[in-house]
Amino acid sequence: MTTKHAKNSDVSGLLPEISLLFVALVWGVNIPVMKIAMATGINAFVFNGVRLVISAVVLCIFAVRSAPAGEWCRLQSVQGKVLCYAALVSILYQLLFLFAVVLTTSADTALIMATIPLWTAIGARLFLRELINSRAWLGLALAFCGTILVTVGGSAPQELSSDASLSEPVAAEDVDGSAVTSNAAVNLRLRGNVCALAAAIAWAAGTILSRPVLRTIRPLTLSSCSAAIGLPLHLVIALLVSSGQSSLVFDPAVFGAVLYSGLLSSGLTLPMWNFGVHHAGAAQAGLFQNLAPLTAIVVGWLLLSEPLTIYQAGGGALIPGGLLIARRSTRC
Repeated sequence: MTTKHAKNSDVSGLLPEISLLFVALVWGVNIPVMKIAMATGINAFVFNGVRLVISAVVLCIFAVRSAPAGEWCRLQSVQGKVLCYAALVSILYQLLFLFAVVLTTSADTALIMATIPLWTAIGARLFLRELINSRAWLGLALAFCGTILVTVGGSAPQELSSDASLSEPVAAEDVDGSAVTSNAAVNLRLRGNVCALAAAIAWAAGTILSRPVLRTIRPLTLSSCSAAIGLPLHLVIALLVSSGQSSLVFDPAVFGAVLYSGLLSSGLTLPMWNFGVHHAGAAQAGLFQNLAPLTAIVVGWLLLSEPLTIYQAGGGALIPGGLLIARRSTRC
């Protein structure tokens, strides 16, 4: 009996980390998948609106069908915090991340989004009083260094490479899909990097804010409510810029990306992330985010023929090593 109970307890203890690992992998794949969709010429806001409709519908259906007794009454007691969470994660983060994906490179986006564990760990220490020992900080630092090697160790992007003449126009896309020259592309990349940094901070703030909320309501309830609250704004923006874009939604690349990003990346992974945050802690959850850039690099190499360097391979070894050190330090 004791052995069986210990085994069940061990499995339940692993579930939050398995959930966080799956989320990191899905989110890493999402960056190149969105790049593939944008290459068809579809407006970024139209793509965003369609995928968020899918994610909101999926989340709300699951939330309503599985809601326990008294869940909606408990929701009313934290509705103010839920609104703040939705503003951070479903509105601000989604818009900033979209700008980052379109305006800057995949490597820059992955690197800057990898700072989420730092903001989350610092915020969790300041606002949630979560204790982080020296070994955990060491693991976080190693994983982050691995992320830097993975994302910076790749070849320079074609439109910004050192051997490209700035006097020659090089294709780049603004958020509205218009072509710009290489000089403007440098400014767009800077704007995109700033958006990525702001998105990382917004997500970390939402993660920290969600921790006390999840003591009252389920992760699925929080995710579905957040998606429903943010959806109208994204739809209004999409409708305003949707002229001549409707047929592009049914392009195979766009349709597949919409399903992947809507059902998984912006849908089912949100309650899985909140589940992991609730049981593993905000700082521990943030550690797993370091796997997303590694996944983005590997998928970009497989699907977009982006080169894989020795630096990326070395960084890829540091990331799980750092996660393992941090995980063990929290179990001691």
